[in-house]
Amino acid sequence: PAGCGDRMYRTGDRGLITPDGSLQLLGRADSQVKIRGTRVELGEVEQAVLALDGVDDAVAVAGQDHDGHTRLDVYVAGAQAPDAVPAALVATLPAAMIPATWTRLDSLPRTPGGKTDRRALPAPTSPRTTSRREPSTDLERLVVDTVADVLGLDAADTARPSVDDNFFDVGGHSLSATRVLTRLRLATGRVVGVAEVFAHPRLVDLAALFADDGDAPESTPAGVTGSAATKRPQRPERIPLS
Repeated sequence: PAGCGDRMYRTGDRGLITPDGSLQLLGRADSQVKIRGTRVELGEVEQAVLALDGVDDAVAVAGQDHDGHTRLDVYVAGAQAPDAVPAALVATLPAAMIPATWTRLDSLPRTPGGKTDRRALPAPTSPRTTSRREPSTDLERLVVDTVADVLGLDAADTARPSVDDNFFDVGGHSLSATRVLTRLRLATGRVVGVAEVFAHPRLVDLAALFADDGDAPESTPAGVTGSAATKRPQRPERIPLS
């Protein structure tokens, strides 16, 4: 209120003062959302996505994962738009700004005024590799089981990840990556950092990071394409969990 003498700050929230003098918050006045404790401006994410080759239109929205936590869903349109989160975004954006789901549409729905109709967007999808290759080693099985358990993917469900799936395509994010790595460290005694998951998100490659050199797979199986076609990474220097 005017004349109160206190310093005031613009927070970006909308609100009103009720007749009894209480302050009622009505939500954000901008497109900022909080993802795993970090404030993210949806417009910044959209600009980063629009800068990608082949993307003609894009919109970022706040969704919810299976735990009820806020996640980042991105929809893209364009004949040459990628079918999954490109490595370029993982390399340049902070972890909280990496989309949890990536849905490609022929075109984004529009309101009569020409703006993106966010209410008309379909349920998000997470692109998955067409390969349904089962784990071939105990370590690969451990990684797949751990990821499925942490992400809440039912073992009997078709959503159960394949060893060729990308961790982030099946719903993973930086916080769940830390939980997965902690469990795998306790099970194997080996330390792998979160940065390595972003660099090598395919589950078979994650297993290779925890494996002895003799246990690691040497190449990608025939018929696997896209992000699943990357060869086993060289063992990088270990980054301890903080």
